[in-house]
Amino acid sequence: MGNTASASGNNSTAIGANTKATHDNSVALGAGSETDRANSVSVGTAGNERQITNVAAGTAATDAVNVSQLQSGLNDVQNAAINYTNQQVNNVRRDAYAGTASAMAMAALPQATLPGRGMVAMGGGTYGGQSAVALGLSKMSESGRWVFKAQATSNTRGNVGVAAGAGFHW
Repeated sequence: MGNTASASGNNSTAIGANTKATHDNSVALGAGSETDRANSVSVGTAGNERQITNVAAGTAATDAVNVSQLQSGLNDVQNAAINYTNQQVNNVRRDAYAGTASAMAMAALPQATLPGRGMVAMGGGTYGGQSAVALGLSKMSESGRWVFKAQATSNTRGNVGVAAGAGFHW
């Protein structure tokens, strides 16, 4: 339909001056439009593209989307990725702060300093809004040359840690 319009493909349609629908089940719309494959709708040619304007938002899986829908979808994906990343970074930060609090609690534990004597000690630490407690047991040998120490900690992130050590004086 149109001056020199040609619909030579099976079940094809050409609408507009100088349109060519040469592929099966294809549609060429608008002056100078040409199809380039079967089962397609063309509104221009390579180098002479056109916009399809005033397109309603698609509602079915096989509908076309408009730019507004595309931008909204991309923004949703980007925001979800940013929120997820922020959440993961915050979790790592809280874990690190809790680990620091645990280290501080263990460092606060005093140890036995008298030969042949033992000590039970308790310590606490807080850092970056996270807290920890530690419990330790230490003993110095009768000769005062050896010190043995064991300790455990628990923090507000639910992590538990243990440590042990021995030292020799000379």
